[in-house]
Amino acid sequence: MRRIIATVWSVLCTFCVFAQLENSNFVLPDSTGINFSSGSPEPFISGMFGYESAASISDSLGNLLFYTNGEIVWNKNHESMPNGTGLDIGLNSGIGSSITQGVIIIPMPEIKNYYYIFYIQKQYDPDVEGLKYSIVNMSLDGGLGDVTEKNIVLFDKPLTEKMQAVKHGNGKDWWLLVHAKPDYEVSEDSTFAFVRFLITSDGILGPYFQTYGPVDSYLVPYDGWGEMIISEQGDKLAYTRYNRLDIYDFDRCTGLLSNWNEVSGFPEISLYGCSFSKTGNKIYVSQISSKGTLFQVSINISDTVNYTFNEIFKVPINNYSIGQHQLYDDRIYFTIVYSVISSNITSIFNQSISLITIADSSFESIIIDTNAIYLEDSRVIAALPNLPNYSLGAHEGSECDTLSTAISDNPKPALSFSIYPNPASSVLHIEPVAQGNNTVIISQVNGSICYTGSFTGTLQIPVAHFAAGVYSISIMNTETGVWYTEKWVKML
Repeated sequence: MRRIIATVWSVLCTFCVFAQLENSNFVLPDSTGINFSSGSPEPFISGMFGYESAASISDSLGNLLFYTNGEIVWNKNHESMPNGTGLDIGLNSGIGSSITQGVIIIPMPEIKNYYYIFYIQKQYDPDVEGLKYSIVNMSLDGGLGDVTEKNIVLFDKPLTEKMQAVKHGNGKDWWLLVHAKPDYEVSEDSTFAFVRFLITSDGILGPYFQTYGPVDSYLVPYDGWGEMIISEQGDKLAYTRYNRLDIYDFDRCTGLLSNWNEVSGFPEISLYGCSFSKTGNKIYVSQISSKGTLFQVSINISDTVNYTFNEIFKVPINNYSIGQHQLYDDRIYFTIVYSVISSNITSIFNQSISLITIADSSFESIIIDTNAIYLEDSRVIAALPNLPNYSLGAHEGSECDTLSTAISDNPKPALSFSIYPNPASSVLHIEPVAQGNNTVIISQVNGSICYTGSFTGTLQIPVAHFAAGVYSISIMNTETGVWYTEKWVKML
């Protein structure tokens, strides 16, 4: 029989040894955080204020690195980073951004200490909608980090409030996915379009488009808000769309979606929160209503046409809704929030993090704990951090199970050139192993070219005037036509 209980601390103390420690700090509004790395959850006071947008990241040992609400970047000491204010996330409400998944943090592939912060720049003025990013260098400010580049435009068309990322099938690069609004017409036969970017050691590639999924009228704002989630295995994607749940298969090699299916029949109240269980066999969705409701969707892993869903929990008092979900280890955490966001009302519900235990079980066996982690003087609003699976490895046995980018056609030859110093601040040296005619191109991560030249022997390039940041150096041997690529860091 299903049980709803008040406290089950014992089940929180047995964490999987192989938990992904990059996700082990949840930093969320309002002024709170939770550290899981010690084996049991430990609340702490953070510097974050906010509403729906939040992201945080830790190192491989579970030490907090930094966090953001898409407007401010805070370091592990809960102080704003140098140049860490004024990020242009949209829909600012005075208490933070009201974009569901407005911000996410992705490590730069193969570049130690560098991170991208992507954020949706969505406002009601269509001239400022789109996607931007900033870059954090964690080696600066004594290891506390510095925002070295800020508010770079990546995509300038209208988006919904959904953004997610997943490791490429090679286990090294990343796919970043956002969802275009229907007034951005990339096709005549689809209301929505998925927009994806491939984040590699050579920079950000894309956008690439896929117009696939539901074709229906767009109900503002309900079809645009709510969570889009990718399974832990990286092979399925689900998102809420008003009173429907859309489920897709996802190909980590190509970034393409297939086998779309729609789960319907939910009450006519907007779905918002969404999460996969650890195995991907169960999906949980929740509704925003005067009494928030949580459902479990059971899917046939080989055929999502076959599904069932059941109501498993309803908030027992009025004016409380269920906010965002987040899978950690094999448990799913979610928030219960007071419906009037701007109020100062607190209770046991919004001063705690709630928990779904045994999330892969049938709905009869589910345990809901509404006081799993008590936050004392802090409260939750709607957000949990937008955390991708940082630990996902290569897709074993797939066509892209290599440590090379699937889109790149030119493998990097070993030891062709020596590029030093790296990082550099005044002069960059490029020394070929063998003599020959070569062409070099230095570009920023956004693709803009900063330098081109030709050389045969050692080349010295003055770089003092370059802005601090990460660059891509591409060298082609004009005799063989083979390209060599390497990342290079310009220091102040």
